Amino acid sequence: MRIAYFDCFSGICGNMILGAMVDLGYPKEALLETINLLDLKGFSIKINQVIKKGIKATHLHVDIDYKNKKSRNYKDIRELIEKTNLNDRVKTISLEIFSLLAKAEATIHGVEIDDVHFHEVGATDSIIDIVGGAAALVGLNIDVVYSSVLSLGSGFVDCQHGKLPIPAPAVLEILKGVPIEGSFIKEELVTPTGAAFVKSLSKEFGEMPDMVIEKIGYGAGDKDIEEIPNLLRVILGESTKSYENEKIWVIETDIDDLNPQITGDLLELFLEKGALDVNLIPVYMKKNRPGITIKMLAREDKKKELIDLIFKETTTIGIRSYLVERFKLNREIKSINTPFGSLKVKISKDNKGNILNISPEFEDLKKLSVKHNLPLKELYQRINIELIKLKD
Repeated sequence: MRIAYFDCFSGICGNMILGAMVDLGYPKEALLETINLLDLKGFSIKINQVIKKGIKATHLHVDIDYKNKKSRNYKDIRELIEKTNLNDRVKTISLEIFSLLAKAEATIHGVEIDDVHFHEVGATDSIIDIVGGAAALVGLNIDVVYSSVLSLGSGFVDCQHGKLPIPAPAVLEILKGVPIEGSFIKEELVTPTGAAFVKSLSKEFGEMPDMVIEKIGYGAGDKDIEEIPNLLRVILGESTKSYENEKIWVIETDIDDLNPQITGDLLELFLEKGALDVNLIPVYMKKNRPGITIKMLAREDKKKELIDLIFKETTTIGIRSYLVERFKLNREIKSINTPFGSLKVKISKDNKGNILNISPEFEDLKKLSVKHNLPLKELYQRINIELIKLKD
């Protein structure tokens, strides 16, 4: 599995991302070819090598002809990207990033998402940064992105609406749920474009993952900061882990006074609201009272909502939560042809691509059992013979 680790020790912005991607080896010609697929005019791109605090880096700058500058809202940008001949994955990544930006701006300004006018964020250079960055990720065959904790800078920045505090309101809105750290540096280190890019793509924020390093790319920012080099470092390599892992929350509570008729509906409700898994476990509590433990797994962004839901829907007066590490196999669902008809199966692999498990979808098995008038256990045994062939 190929990993890119974004080391944002000096923040992150659009042209730093593109500079780092080119420095990693993404061809300039491929970048320009991607940009030419967009319906954009009145710009030119300069790519050159610079030295920042003794470190060689790639600097990419988009020159805009502001006489022909075009104002765009989110709907305009979405349509612009959708109608191009870009790779489907590039389109998907780009639209997810712009959607995140649009939601943040809509929240801040109190308008509908399609009515958001992007000003700086929607300018030609930001469209180039986002679509070009998405194309580079696809072109470099990057499977997973990780990021360091973001340092945001401090002070004030001039923008379309006047002078605003750093971090800018859009940056803070985008980075809800993301670990950040303050900085004594009086500069805007993270722009809305950079924040949306890394928030949308990063699996985790924190330490560098276990990997074998292949390449290191440095993308230069426009600033010359006295204290640190104004660079984004992107480290490319192969994961050394056999399995994927992530940090998730365990949320649990013990209850001995809840109507069991209500309990039966809780499992589906919690799953609908974002729990990754839910268990209802019989327990004996104080005074030998029979009760249940509700135990669920959840990601950080769903933790508060699920805790609120437990208090709302049950009689508990106390909830425990703690962080755990979860290891998991890569999974995919695909349809296969069998002597009994088409069947969906779940294929589980390690990070090296080795198939460890193949299991049929139970609902498909039931349908084929009825169709062929076969006992379910017999069909299951015969299907497993076919699945063993697929694994081999």
